[in-house]
Amino acid sequence: MEITFSQIHLDQSTKVDQKILHLIESELGPATSIETLKRKLGYKEGRSLLYGAFVNDELVAMNMWIKLVFSLNSDEHTGYHSCFSATENNFKGNGIWPKLMAYCEYEIEGTGASLLFGHPNDISYPLFVKKLNYQEQKQVRVFIPRFILWVPYLFSHMSKNDPNKPKENIFQPSLEDNIVWKKIEETEDFYQFEFCGSKIWGKIRNGKKYFFNFRYFEIGGIHLKESGHFKILLNQIFKIRKIHMSTMVVNEKNPFNFKSISQKINTVSITKPINGFSLDNARLEFFRGMSDTF
Repeated sequence: MEITFSQIHLDQSTKVDQKILHLIESELGPATSIETLKRKLGYKEGRSLLYGAFVNDELVAMNMWIKLVFSLNSDEHTGYHSCFSATENNFKGNGIWPKLMAYCEYEIEGTGASLLFGHPNDISYPLFVKKLNYQEQKQVRVFIPRFILWVPYLFSHMSKNDPNKPKENIFQPSLEDNIVWKKIEETEDFYQFEFCGSKIWGKIRNGKKYFFNFRYFEIGGIHLKESGHFKILLNQIFKIRKIHMSTMVVNEKNPFNFKSISQKINTVSITKPINGFSLDNARLEFFRGMSDTF
């Protein structure tokens, strides 16, 4: 079986486009369209890279990557988010996808990027961690009901993350770049709140607990000029959007992990530095809004 690897360009082959949609529907779900996929990837804006494995000119495995900007000690870095990983059912177990990922890594290194990262599902997680040598960061979900705004302990905890203090070795995504991408992808339920240079963005969700229906705001990302702005921004969210709760998924070492109101969850973020970049002494401040599934 001869396997070839190459970059995929949408709209150049109807056969390949249809196979991409087939792989998404059969392996990832739900069904989508090429135009919707383009928006999700920021494809027209040059934000994404797509690679595939081919057997007899037939696409049998694929992986897509979305570019995000990060900062570390005032230096700017480019990272690529792995997504839409899929292999045709008949070709699973043949080692094709790990070989495709090695090809992707080689190609992305050529762009000068510093990092590969993602949010794997249960199927891809062991492959990323055990075969591809990605490092995992456990995640928690933080629940912020409205009355919590008046509990002093929560916000005194934030003094550890006071933006007026030195923020050395903190690796974090550019909030503005993240928002630009998500605005392309989403046309509804996307909201951002600003106060004196500080900003929170996220989406309105609907939930149900027992017989109680409720609306909540899921935070996608945060940037604060001053730690006291967090409470002011949350007040805006509760007042303007008339929601019952705010929530966010963050990595465990994120300073926004308020342990008294957080809960461990069975998801992780994964990272793999490339091109000689290192995160050994860095503290990662990741939010779930970095994910294509947010």
